[in-house]
Amino acid sequence: MLAIVAGAAFRLVPFALDPSLTIDDAMLSYNIASRSFLGLAHPLAFDQTAPLGFLWVLRAATVIGGLNEFALRLVPVLAGAALPYLVWLVARKLLNPVGALAAALFTALSPILILYSISAKPYETDAVIAAGLALLTLRVLEAPSGRRWAGVIIAGSLALLFSTPALFVLAGCGLALAWKLKSTRGAWPFLLAAGGAWVATFGATYLTMTRAVAVSPYMQWFWDHKFLTPKVVLSDPHLAWAMAQRLPTQVFTDVGPQPVMLVLCWGALIWGIAHLWRRHGASALVLAGPVAVALLASMLRRYPLAPRLFVFAAPLVAVLLAAGVGAARERWSSPRARVGLDLSLTLWALVLAVLSVNSSRVWAAPTRPLVAQLARDRVDKEPVYVYAGAVPAWLFYSTDWNDPRDTAMAAAVVAAERSDGNAFHNAKPRGRAVADTEGSHLVFVRRGSPVVIGLSTGIAWREGQPLTELQPDSGWADREAARIDGASDSTAWLLFTQVYHGEATTLVHALAARRGQVVSTVEMGGATLDRVRFKR
Repeated sequence: MLAIVAGAAFRLVPFALDPSLTIDDAMLSYNIASRSFLGLAHPLAFDQTAPLGFLWVLRAATVIGGLNEFALRLVPVLAGAALPYLVWLVARKLLNPVGALAAALFTALSPILILYSISAKPYETDAVIAAGLALLTLRVLEAPSGRRWAGVIIAGSLALLFSTPALFVLAGCGLALAWKLKSTRGAWPFLLAAGGAWVATFGATYLTMTRAVAVSPYMQWFWDHKFLTPKVVLSDPHLAWAMAQRLPTQVFTDVGPQPVMLVLCWGALIWGIAHLWRRHGASALVLAGPVAVALLASMLRRYPLAPRLFVFAAPLVAVLLAAGVGAARERWSSPRARVGLDLSLTLWALVLAVLSVNSSRVWAAPTRPLVAQLARDRVDKEPVYVYAGAVPAWLFYSTDWNDPRDTAMAAAVVAAERSDGNAFHNAKPRGRAVADTEGSHLVFVRRGSPVVIGLSTGIAWREGQPLTELQPDSGWADREAARIDGASDSTAWLLFTQVYHGEATTLVHALAARRGQVVSTVEMGGATLDRVRFKR
C-alpha cells in the first residue's frame, strides 16, 4: 500500500502543478487539437508518431475535458499511478512478499516513470501495457484455460493499437507460452491463434501508419547513433556499452550511471533472471524476452536503443531487479545479513525518492505564461517573431481553435515546418550561408498583426550526440534581423524557447546593428520574451 500511495503522490503532484508542454508534447498536442479522429489516422505534422489508439484516447480526453494540459496528460498520469500496483501483481506471482514490495517501490519511485507520467506521449502507457500483458501471460502459464487464452489473445491485439513496443512484449510473452506449453495438450491451437492475431494486427498498423515514420530520412538521421548494430559493437564497443549500460539503471536515474550503480544493477539483473529461470522456467522470458527482442530490433536498425523508447521495459526490469534482491536475501539468510540487505533496500528507496523529487521539479520551459503575457501586452499591429524552437508550443497556446481563420493560419505555418524545410526547429546545417531571400514566405498576418516564423538555425540535436554546430548557419542572424525589421514600424516582440547555444543573444546583436534595442525582457526557466524598439 505504501508503494502505491507514494507512486500516486509522486505523479499527481507534478500533474497538479500543470507545467507547460515540452516541445515534443506540443508537437503531438497540435495534432490532437487540429485533427478529427479520422484525421489522426494520417501521417502527423512535425514528423510525430504515436499509436492510433493512444491518439484517439487523447483526442477523446480533450473532447470531454477541453483542450488543456490536464486533459492531454490525464491518461498518462492515471497509467503512471496504476503502474506500481500492476507491477506488484506481476511480481507477486514470481517473488516472495518482500520481492514484490521491492518491485512496486522501484516502479513507484522511478524518476523516468514519474517524468513521463506527465508527458502527453505514449511512453507511460507503453509501460502499463507491458506490465498488463506480462500479468495476463503469467496467468495463462499458471493455469491455462480457454478463458485466459482468449484474454491474452484479445488484449495483445488491442495492445498493438495503443503501444508500439507492445510488439516486443508480445514476442517475449509468445516465446514463454510456446516454451512452457509446447507439449501441453490443446495448447497449439491457442498458440497459433495468438500468433496469427498478433501478427495480423501488427502488419495492419505497420503498413497503414508506422512504416512511413520508421523509414523517414529525418528519423533515421535523428536516431542514427542509437542503433546497437553488430557493426557498432565491433567497431565502437565504447559507444555500444554507453547505449546498453543504462538498460537496468534507467529505472533509477535519468543521467549516466555511476560505477557502483552499474555493478549493483547489472548484478541484480543477471542474478534475478537466473533466479527466476531456476524457480519458474519460461516465466522469466515474459520479463527478459521483450528486452532481448527490442535489442534484436535495434541490431537490425528497426528500434533505437534510447531511454524514453525503453520506458516500456522499466516495469519488467524492476521485477527482475527485485528478483535479484530476493535471491540475495535467500543466499545470505542469516539474520544479520538480512538486516543489512533490508537496510540497503530502504536506503535505496530513500535515494530514489530524492531523485524523483528532483527529476519532476523541472519539466519544460514555461512557454504558456509567456504566450499569455504576449497576448496581454502586445499592441495592435506589433509584429511578433517566433523562434523556430518556440513554434510548436506557440501554435498550441496561441491558436483559437474555434476560429477557422486562426486554424487556417496555424495549418499554413505547420506546412512550412517540414523536417526537410528551412523552418524546422531541428533541421540539419545548411552547409552554406542563409540566402537573402529565405523566409520570405514565413511572414503571416494574424488578426491584423504580422507574425514572423523563425528560420532554422542549423544547430540540431540528435539523441546521444553533441550539437551539430555551436553557432547558427552563417547569415542566419542578419537575415532574421532583416525580416523582423522589415515587418516592424517601430517595435516588435521576440519569443524564444528551445534555444541550444546562444542563438537569442546572436539575434539581439544583429538587431542592434539595425538600431533595434531591447527595451524589456521576461525570462522564465529557459523561455524568453523580448520587446525591441527600432530607432527610425
